Amino acid sequence: MNHNNNDGKLRKPANDKAREFSPRGTAALLTVGTDDVVFVNVEAIPELSSPLYLSEPMRRTWEARPRPDDMSPEEAYAAMGHCAEFGRVACVTVGVIRARKDDEAPYFITSTYVSDDERQALCDFSEMINNFFIRQPQSHFVCGHDILRSQIPFFARRLIVNRLPLPSLFDRHGRRKLAESVIDTADFWAMSDVASPRVPAPLLASALGIDVDPDDYDAATATKLFHDEADLDALAQRSERKAFTSAQIFRSLRGESIILPDRFIRKD
Repeated sequence: MNHNNNDGKLRKPANDKAREFSPRGTAALLTVGTDDVVFVNVEAIPELSSPLYLSEPMRRTWEARPRPDDMSPEEAYAAMGHCAEFGRVACVTVGVIRARKDDEAPYFITSTYVSDDERQALCDFSEMINNFFIRQPQSHFVCGHDILRSQIPFFARRLIVNRLPLPSLFDRHGRRKLAESVIDTADFWAMSDVASPRVPAPLLASALGIDVDPDDYDAATATKLFHDEADLDALAQRSERKAFTSAQIFRSLRGESIILPDRFIRKD
């Protein structure tokens, strides 16, 4: 196609040539090799155990926020882990699907970055992401449910709050570049209906015949595990189950069989 230039003449742009199309991002869900995908779950909780411990300016801001009529400020705060201004990253799980030689049934192997120190969990996951994409950035993908709209932005905002650099994957010029490396199963399920609310992972998993514990998705439960019980291992296991559910949804959307529970391996 020709375009007018400033001198009024018609010229053909230098880059106006046929280019091979390579499916990227969510569009690659049906074609990508599973060895090139890392499944991620970011477990977010309120930064403090109670809004009473917020600084005066932050507490005033919190109290001014709308909340359901049947929830107290404390109950609403316990469920507000998704808000990066009041929340923090408790742990991050990464998982991969792998098959062993002479064994067609795959395994799901997880590793979790968890710490009382949020900066440590942020740095560990950022380093892992940088290493994962450093060799073949054009063929590797991060996958999760509602990860592009929710989990990755939350993680990136917490990096900024902690004065930490963004990993190269997140530090892209524009959302489109990031989206090219992310497979979001919520977006795939939405098809072209971009205006519709995203279907929660427990509901989609149940519709696809995948066993899931709804308590794993209850924000108040995560808050209790971290702040009240200081049970980081239970929090990590919860995060790993959610990453496993994302992998099961991924396989189901591809028409593949689910991974059997006894092939779920936690890596120390």
